[in-house]
Parts: sequence; structure tokens; C-alpha cells
Amino acid sequence: MIQILVQYFILNGHLDLVNIGSLKWVKKEAFWQDDTLVAPAEEIVFDSVFNKPSRFFYNYLADELGISTDQAALKFDEFMNSITSENTTEVQFGNLGTLKKDNSTYSWTSNYNSTTYYKDLQVPKSSSYNNEQAIVKSNKWGIWALVLFLMAFALILFKQL
Repeated sequence: MIQILVQYFILNGHLDLVNIGSLKWVKKEAFWQDDTLVAPAEEIVFDSVFNKPSRFFYNYLADELGISTDQAALKFDEFMNSITSENTTEVQFGNLGTLKKDNSTYSWTSNYNSTTYYKDLQVPKSSSYNNEQAIVKSNKWGIWALVLFLMAFALILFKQL
């Protein structure tokens, strides 16, 4: 069951756990700060607000288990009852993280750390000297193109005579 729930979470970015809360995949976009491109951030957060899983979730679960939607709902309820039972203190959700239970309070410890994959980029300031050199170089190319055009035109006229 855990493997199917992890797959659903990866595909949809959220997972509603009855009477416990929700796991959500939160993304923050990259942004500029001074001369630094601050890397995007992604994390898996636990929200203790109770949400009931959607009909789409139960259809997905039924397809993965190869059973009817009603049977999938019953299997999921059994699974959730085993998590909320007295003797369960933590549940490992694959490589995503661990859901821990302390009395009736749940907490999430994520194994995913986006800073491992995304790093900030330092962008050096460009000096006006480099920009002026680029302008001068582009003007030289224009002069050379004009000289070659005049030489070619002169050769064509010379050959006509």
C-alpha cells in the first residue's frame, strides 16, 4: 500500500491521509537577489488539516490494486486504521520521509532536500569597459565588410574592361 501511495504522491503532488492530515509538495521558484540567482526550492510539508481523499484518489488506488473503487476505499481505511492504532509510532513513506506519531500528534520528517540538487548562482557584474570593447569590435567588422565589398566590386569592374 505504501508504494502505491508514494507513486500517487509523486504523480499528483499531494496525499490526503484520513484523520491525520495531508502531505504536500511545495515548490518555490528561483528569483534574482542582487547579483545572485537564488535557486528554486522544493520540499514536502505536512499539513495537519484533515482532508478526505478525492474520488480520483480512490479510482487510482482501485486501478493499481486491480479491485473496485469501494473495495479500494475499504483497503485504504484499513491501512489508515493500522497507522492510527496505538502501537504504531512511525510509518516510512518510501524515500520521501517518515510520518511520526507522538500520542495523537503527527509530525513529518522529510528525506528530500532540494538544496542537494539546486544551488545558487553568482553572476558577476559586467563592466562598462567590456561593453565598450564589444562595440568597437562590431564596428571593425563593419569596416572590414565594406573593404571586402569595395575590393570585390573593383575586381568585377576590372574584369569587365
